[in-house]
Amino acid sequence: MKSPTFINYVNSVTYGMKMPRLGTNDGQKALFPLSPVNEQLRIVQKVAQLIKLCEELDEKIKENQKNSEFLMEAVLKEAFSS
Repeated sequence: MKSPTFINYVNSVTYGMKMPRLGTNDGQKALFPLSPVNEQLRIVQKVAQLIKLCEELDEKIKENQKNSEFLMEAVLKEAFSS
């Protein structure tokens, strides 16, 4: 026996724009597809890689902001000390 897809399940227990809430019996009985475990692991690895890249970029942005402040300070000192 094949299990119903999430959409088929929702269509069988709801009408109009209504969606089952997870806290209700209908919501708790809802079946929905998940990617295979290997695919989930690959997604997690990619997300971790992208988060690390974002953190590195954030650090570079902070470093560049500090460098910009030092440069602006040096330019202003030069401009007003002449």
